[in-house]
Amino acid sequence: MHPMTQVIPEQLLNLIENTNKQSSMSNYFIMFVSNFIKITMKLPIEIELGRTTSRFFWSLQNKTNGLLKPFGMTTEQWRLLMLISFNEGADQQFLADETLKAKSSIAALMKNMGKAGLIARVPDPNDGRNKCVYLTDKGRALAEQGRAILTAEGKKVLEGQDKKDLEKIISVLSELTEKML
Repeated sequence: MHPMTQVIPEQLLNLIENTNKQSSMSNYFIMFVSNFIKITMKLPIEIELGRTTSRFFWSLQNKTNGLLKPFGMTTEQWRLLMLISFNEGADQQFLADETLKAKSSIAALMKNMGKAGLIARVPDPNDGRNKCVYLTDKGRALAEQGRAILTAEGKKVLEGQDKKDLEKIISVLSELTEKML
């Protein structure tokens, strides 16, 4: 038995947490340890699901950040821009609920996006205390351009995957998310 297999998972997790996550070397180390745990130890399904979905999320976020960098946008701003593009006229509370973020976090993102000329906030005709959010022409153009790039990248990543399998993954993850809300 390899000496590393005698290290308990908690010690490995502590080692990961104490590693400087900003350096690319430590990212490789984290991937190594994560894969080592998977290979040498049978994890309970509840932990493996969390590990796998976390790795997927962070991989997706890193890839998206790289693709959005030329546009000067963060992944959070991009998600909000896309949400607004599909729900023009939505209020801040709807946007907060959909993104699972605090209303104050959404307000800060929208403030920056407003300064950049990507969105306009208009008083709600039914409730003057609320504002409805719309994309500007600049915001709409950016959304279309970014959507095309991310869609093309998504097609490359999903190439060869069965559509029914992907639909099942989406269904199961959606159901599990609803249970946690």
